[in-house]
Amino acid sequence: MKKKVFLLLATLFICSLFGFGFIACNSAHTHQYIEEIVQPTCVKQGYTKHICSCGNFYTDTYTDPLGHEFTNYIPNNNATYEKDGTKTAWCNHPNCGQTHSLIDEGSKLIKDELVFQTLSVNGTNIYGKVPHKTAVFSFLNEILVSGNSKFTVSDNVSCKNPITSKTVSLNVGDNTFYILETLNEEVKTLYTVTIRRRPVYVVSFDTGNGTTIESQMVEEDDFAEEPNNVLFDSNYVFTGWDYDFNIPIKNDITIEATWSTDWKQVFKVSENGQFITGLTDYAKINYTDLIIPNEIDGVQITGISSFAFSNCTNITNITLPNNLTSIDPSAFNNTGYYNNESNWDNGVLYIGKYLIKAQTSISGSYSVKPKTVFICSEAFANCDNLTAVIIPDSATTIKSRCFIGCDNLTTVTLPNGINSIEFETFSGCKKLKAFSLPKSVTSIEKQAFSYCTSLTSAILSDSITFIGSYAFEGCNNITNIVIPKSVTSIKHGAFSGCKNLKNITVSNENGSYKSIDGNLYTYRGETLIQYAIGKEATVFAIPNTVTSITAAAFAFCENLTKIVLPENLKVIEEAVFASCSNLKEINLPASITKLESNVFALCSQLTSITIPESVDSISYFALADCSNLSTIKFTGTIEKWLLV
Repeated sequence: MKKKVFLLLATLFICSLFGFGFIACNSAHTHQYIEEIVQPTCVKQGYTKHICSCGNFYTDTYTDPLGHEFTNYIPNNNATYEKDGTKTAWCNHPNCGQTHSLIDEGSKLIKDELVFQTLSVNGTNIYGKVPHKTAVFSFLNEILVSGNSKFTVSDNVSCKNPITSKTVSLNVGDNTFYILETLNEEVKTLYTVTIRRRPVYVVSFDTGNGTTIESQMVEEDDFAEEPNNVLFDSNYVFTGWDYDFNIPIKNDITIEATWSTDWKQVFKVSENGQFITGLTDYAKINYTDLIIPNEIDGVQITGISSFAFSNCTNITNITLPNNLTSIDPSAFNNTGYYNNESNWDNGVLYIGKYLIKAQTSISGSYSVKPKTVFICSEAFANCDNLTAVIIPDSATTIKSRCFIGCDNLTTVTLPNGINSIEFETFSGCKKLKAFSLPKSVTSIEKQAFSYCTSLTSAILSDSITFIGSYAFEGCNNITNIVIPKSVTSIKHGAFSGCKNLKNITVSNENGSYKSIDGNLYTYRGETLIQYAIGKEATVFAIPNTVTSITAAAFAFCENLTKIVLPENLKVIEEAVFASCSNLKEINLPASITKLESNVFALCSQLTSITIPESVDSISYFALADCSNLSTIKFTGTIEKWLLV
């Protein structure tokens, strides 16, 4: 039964595929079909339909769809001056109604105007440049006429007597013409046209003593050609031109060559390139005039090393750059310039604005030449008969050891422009009794006034911020020192060995240091900087706030016999008690871990010392030349002592 149902369904499906129609029909009826032809449309197939009177039918003989056909396009009248419009057609087949649109090429509206092809337009002003060779200009080629516009060319603003050929002659430079545009015989626009026929300019080359370079004739707005055949002698190198050849020529011009000495043929320099260290063999033989450059190979020259030019007897003239910060005093020894007595001004040698050296025989008072800016290191060293020096305000640099060993120098007038008293500048000036530092000075460097034994006081201005180590060492007659509010750094031993120093005063406004009982401490009292060793007291107890003592703080103190150290003291720096010749008793707290070098050196009255177990290092010479020291007690074990 299932099989019969399946066959019936299959038969119905197949019949539907072949267009058979079924209605109730007497099984004895024979179909009689009539043909009906269905025509194709634009999108549907055509076919033949066979129909029986009983309603049964089927279809066959299929034909393809016709497809749309568009031939009669009608403009949409939507063109503008900027672009073409569109056109539309209806499908040619009856009853379709489909439309199709496309660009109506060539329908763009045409303006009534003049279009300039190469000249620039700015409203009614027209401008352009033409090559120098263009002596004739045609407006017929330049102007594109659009629509119904017309134009005339004239050389006068009234536009009378127009130039019928519309072709004009051009002079060199600016030429002005007038274009009158008309539309339907009516004036529309008057244009002012300027055409510049480019001039030709002369470009000359100035090479100084170099090779002669021929001039170039260059048209305006074109570029000069950079010459590449410039020659130079062995001392100079061509480095370029004082002109950017990427800039167009606008007028007659002279372009100058730039030259530089090939300094490496002349000078030897330090590894970092900043110091002149000597001359090449070539320069020693061939040079008489020596010009030291500001820089070599892009590195600024800042100094001249020792003996740099010594024994170069051919060098008779010397020019120094303005940016030197260091000149060794021996740099020019035995040069022709040095040996020429006429170059010495009253016993003092200058090179330009630099004071190089004074002869040791100079005596009395000396005034440094006006406009001097730099005084070299050791310039007046060991001038024993020099009593006074006046330095002009033009000087901004006085180098180290400048007056060292001037035994009879009593006064110095310092310029307002210097900012530092450098290393050992006045060291050993035994008769210098006082000094006045200009407000420009901010630092007093290491040993600047050391062993100026006639100084009685050191009153520093509010501009001072730095005092270097041993700056006033051995100034035995200083009794009082005043530290201004500006000082922020005082290095160790700054006032060491000032045997009559009884009081150190610190401004109440100073935020870095303070004075306690005339001694110098850091502001919070944790470090003792300097004990005023001229005090008459024999016993001194260091405050309990102190945890460290700066190097040489008690050095050369002859009055103290006993010093009491606080229990929380942690650091005793080098030579703190060195040469305390009457020190007999001192306690080392258990907080100390190291005895630094020379800490008790030359303490000749010290007979015994107890070293706490906490000490794990004793430096060389910590107890050097303690001639009466007979007992050293260590509170730790023998094993640890052997490791100390």
